Amino acid sequence: MKEYKFKINGNEYNVAINSTEGNIADVTVNGVSYQVEMDNVLPAAPVQAAPVQAAQAAGKEDLVIYGVDGNPDFMGYVADGSATASAAQQPSVIGQKALDAAIDTLDGKEVEHDQVVDVVLINKDNIADFDVTDWQ
Repeated sequence: MKEYKFKINGNEYNVAINSTEGNIADVTVNGVSYQVEMDNVLPAAPVQAAPVQAAQAAGKEDLVIYGVDGNPDFMGYVADGSATASAAQQPSVIGQKALDAAIDTLDGKEVEHDQVVDVVLINKDNIADFDVTDWQ
């Protein structure tokens, strides 16, 4: 049995992975038992590492696990193949577009109402193209 402790928004969670059979995990969270079907996983910050750690503890290597926001703590899992990928919303590009639009507005130029910034999927094939020490 593997046990983990998490603190999320001030709430403490004691999680135990009791056993796995096939793609079903017997998990206890704060004393309450759950049967969890593991297939594809999309964790959200700040707990993106939890499904990866749970899959590792259960010996599951065939799960598809995605993250969001290019979380730097999660990117190591993408790099080593423990997680599949992370969607990066590129906050630096969003900030640059906002600044450019503000300057253009002050200069009296017409600015598009909607500014679109592409989301990039970072996986182990392209992770070397990104600075993953900070949020993507």
